[in-house]
Amino acid sequence: MIDQKYMLRCFDLAAKSKGKNIPNPMVGAVIVYQDQIIGEGFHEYFGGPHAEINAFNSLKQEHLPLLKESVMYVSLEPCSHHGKTPPCADAIIRSGIPKVVIGTKDPNPLVSGSGIKKLTDAGIEVHMSNHFREAERLLIPFRAHLQKRPFIILKVVKSKDHFIGKKGEQIWLSNDKMKVISHMWRSESDAILVGKNTVITDNPSLTTRWVDGNHPVRIVIDQHLECSHDLNVFSNESKVYHINGSLDKTENHIINKSFDFSSSWLKTCMEYLFSQKIFSLMVEGGAFTHQKFIEADLWDEAYVVETPHLLIEGIQAPNITGYQYQKPVEIGDNTVTKIFREKI
Repeated sequence: MIDQKYMLRCFDLAAKSKGKNIPNPMVGAVIVYQDQIIGEGFHEYFGGPHAEINAFNSLKQEHLPLLKESVMYVSLEPCSHHGKTPPCADAIIRSGIPKVVIGTKDPNPLVSGSGIKKLTDAGIEVHMSNHFREAERLLIPFRAHLQKRPFIILKVVKSKDHFIGKKGEQIWLSNDKMKVISHMWRSESDAILVGKNTVITDNPSLTTRWVDGNHPVRIVIDQHLECSHDLNVFSNESKVYHINGSLDKTENHIINKSFDFSSSWLKTCMEYLFSQKIFSLMVEGGAFTHQKFIEADLWDEAYVVETPHLLIEGIQAPNITGYQYQKPVEIGDNTVTKIFREKI
């Protein structure tokens, strides 16, 4: 139970770095002496000290002699290679800490297992936490970044009878509370992506006007350049990538970028967006666009919002199959189900 308490604290600390240290993983660390936390930290920004180093730096001078009888808990295996910063495993060894409890191994091939080996070779007692699943969830964005693509969330809003709308009709299904939450999700994403049918039918702005927060970059998939730049999504409130099949041209805040749609263009497009520092992406539709991401296996999580409306007929909602580890959440008369692509 004691180990559980401190590992859960590591997860809470790690979550504080969400969106701040990208493309590095979210990591938290605590140092415990006789059931009391004497130091803690998290990886605050890219290129800055890692969680373990910040935990050491938080120690008071009088706590330094206690390290030889302390335990370090860290949500992710300490790094063993020299990247932006020196190896954390070396700092732990120098500290004299005799025991380290780790949430999960690092999926980065440069590290995986080598940090643990370095610690054990130095005589440090290393244990793996029982909270593997929670530790692995923190790494979902990082695993996407290791593939040189954004962390991708599919967002689907559907009627009770599993339609997302009707062709050529502007239909709003979610309630006002859900709209606020949707805008909060947008504010937490680097970019929002939609297909041309959604743009032409709904004429969305894709901004965060219902909440305080930065407007995301907007991305429109429009192979044949059917969307006019006077539509709302092309406003100058944020940068826009107009993904198409023939035109490469930058016009003020609008970047027209062409891809060969006959090949594995979606994967190439995601790699391009990653190179443009788009590390988190929410795909808001429509059904055709969602299906392309599902077929390409290019998604990490999905938020499926079910509403009480009955449309009887229309555009079928995409069938997103994956794994649920959390109970659905009720937002008024809307229900949000979170689905993970990979089994954890």
